[in-house]
Amino acid sequence: MTVRDFLVMGLQRRPLWLGTKRAHLERAQGLLADVRGETLGNRMLGVLSGGELQRVLLALALAQDPDLLVLDEPASGVDVRGGQLFCELLERLRREPGLHATDGQP
Repeated sequence: MTVRDFLVMGLQRRPLWLGTKRAHLERAQGLLADVRGETLGNRMLGVLSGGELQRVLLALALAQDPDLLVLDEPASGVDVRGGQLFCELLERLRREPGLHATDGQP
């Protein structure tokens, strides 16, 4: 399963084999952009590094537009650089609630 398919499953009610709406695909790509994972969409979920997987899971959590996000060991299995990137993402999300890739953020 690709990362994009994984995210789309969390956005739509119907099974993937019945197709996906363009809006869901665009939303999934926007969520990946939010967590600096734009290049991960076509990658297989099972081959991601620990840091990449954490970012994908964060994107999935953000898809629900939560008021509160509770993370249990978010840096578990992540290298130093990946942990730093993850912390930077969380800090950016804390400062800018409701942030989405369409808001013009890199």
